[in-house]
Amino acid sequence: MSTSDPKLTKIELAKFDEQLRTVLGQVADGTAQAVIEEDGKQLAAIVSIADLRQIQRHRSFQALETFSRGFDDVPLAELEQQVSDAVRATRSERRVKREGSPASG
Repeated sequence: MSTSDPKLTKIELAKFDEQLRTVLGQVADGTAQAVIEEDGKQLAAIVSIADLRQIQRHRSFQALETFSRGFDDVPLAELEQQVSDAVRATRSERRVKREGSPASG
């Protein structure tokens, strides 16, 4: 993978087939990212697996940040206790499902 930022390559949809192998090689080695266009309109992008994973992590962190904002007014000690209680309850429910309920035996 290259240490510099990858260049952005634009591919016209009409030439996609003939440029795909070359662009995929560049994307895979981290030297390029590609945008597929038709008549100047961006349709899709090709990014490396590393970039895709980074995008996915970023989305996960954004979701966590959004979720956590709902608890801004809850004191930390109370929040920690609620999380602990929820984890304990979930583990207990999973244990019951895994082992079967006593009434089913």
